[in-house]
Amino acid sequence: MPPIRRVKRIKRVFTFAWDEVLKSQPSVMEGKIHQIHFRVPNSVNNVAATLTLEDEDDYEIYSSGARAEDANYNLIPTPIPLLVAGNFTFKVTLAGAPGVEGPPPSDPVAAVAVIYYDGI
Repeated sequence: MPPIRRVKRIKRVFTFAWDEVLKSQPSVMEGKIHQIHFRVPNSVNNVAATLTLEDEDDYEIYSSGARAEDANYNLIPTPIPLLVAGNFTFKVTLAGAPGVEGPPPSDPVAAVAVIYYDGI
């Protein structure tokens, strides 16, 4: 009998200080990615963000491309579905520093990625 598959969800929050442009977080997945929700924060300097997924050999298997700030995106990876297995790194790269207003300094900005996949 084949293993039972079910939809799983991984959420990652990437918090940036006023001068940071790259954040990464490790994860483990096995299955097929069907959809990614990506929220790009509003920032003082109005910077776009790119979400990438790299496998354990640092090979980029997915990139959202640059996405405008202060928006939510429902992304469908190509090919559909995107097969994944093992250790991965999620990275969010900003097109520039988010900036700061103040005093007092503005709060850090956070990008959010939620990955939905069929897993075992």
